[in-house]
Formats: sequence, structure tokens, C-alpha cells
Amino acid sequence: LREPIESGEIHISRTRAKISYPAQFQLVAAMNPSPTGHYQGNHNRCTPEQTLRYLGKLSGPFLDRFDLSLEIPLPPPGLLRQKVITGES
Repeated sequence: LREPIESGEIHISRTRAKISYPAQFQLVAAMNPSPTGHYQGNHNRCTPEQTLRYLGKLSGPFLDRFDLSLEIPLPPPGLLRQKVITGES
């Protein structure tokens, strides 16, 4: 994906032909912070080495092409089960 992100084109080469397609796009991605989905706390059952190996699958140059990166913390227990009271609009 690095080349299409930088050049805005995808190049396909076959034995008899070469063709280029426009490929300007916006990539939105999400990933878990570890194989178990938990990075910190008592929910994480991975060793630090397993977590580093998991995170190491994405190269630094690839991650550098993301303009925005957010870490979303776990909500407090029970927060997602609370009933939301909404007013009239």
C-alpha cells in the first residue's frame, strides 16, 4: 500500500502489458493493541514479547504515512450497559 498512497497510482505489469490505474484514496484503519485486544490491565494475557511481535507486523514506514493516530482507552466497567436518557430534539 505504500506506493499507491504516495504516488496515487497502482501499476500492474504482466508479460504482455503494463497498465496504471488511478488510486487516490483515503485509508481509515483500526487495529487491536495486542493479540487479545487488551494492551494494559488484567485483561491482557500476552507477554510483552508477544505484544511487541504483534505490533511489529506493521512496518514503521507504513505507520508513518498515517496523519492521525488515536488510542481509545477502555471504558469503565458497566458504562456501556447504562441506559442513556435523551431529551427531545
